[in-house]
Amino acid sequence: MRSNFITTVYGSDIPGIIKALAQTTRSHGGEWLTSKVIKLDGQFAAIMSVVIEEELEMDLKSTLESKYP
Repeated sequence: MRSNFITTVYGSDIPGIIKALAQTTRSHGGEWLTSKVIKLDGQFAAIMSVVIEEELEMDLKSTLESKYP
C-alpha cells in the first residue's frame, strides 16, 4: 500500500540542494507529487508532498532527517 506525507526542509541555499533532495527521495522509492521551493537571501525552504510504499516511509523520513537536519 502506498502512503502520502508532507515534509518540509529549510536551511542555507547551497548549490544542488533541490536536486539532492529529489535524488534522496527517488533512491528510497519515493516520488514528489507536488512541491514548493522558496529561495530568499541565501536561505531556502521546500515543502513536498511525497508518495512512497508504506514499508519504505520510515526509512526515507529517517534519511531526510539525518541528511538535512
